[in-house]
Amino acid sequence: MSPDHHGQVFYFSPESLEALKAEASPNNTSKISDQSWVSTNDALSTLLWRTVMAVQNPFETLEEDPVSAFNITIDGQLWTDPPVHLDTLCCNLEYIAVSAHIRQILGSAELAVLALLMLKAHPCRQAVHWRRGSSG
Repeated sequence: MSPDHHGQVFYFSPESLEALKAEASPNNTSKISDQSWVSTNDALSTLLWRTVMAVQNPFETLEEDPVSAFNITIDGQLWTDPPVHLDTLCCNLEYIAVSAHIRQILGSAELAVLALLMLKAHPCRQAVHWRRGSSG
């Protein structure tokens, strides 16, 4: 591993994940949205994206208005239409990309606003319930 890269293991208790999910909820933003929920994965991904951007790009050192792209892999089997049988042998990965100006990520954007960006990146997720009965 490069001396410039460091590995770290983080533990998020079930209680802290619930609190994070509540903070990232669309109910906690002034932005108008028909979205009523975010998944735990959306909330955690949003926190990680904002944290990495804060470490790599301190607000006071930003030049111009750079954009950050966040790519995430999701289980596409949950979203296929028509549905793919759960026992089907295939690669069901889907990739979504979210982008935002770093100043927005680090500045005024609430965690809930960034989580909504995650949801909007995958249109199938906006109003669909999970096929396996889980809400994330």
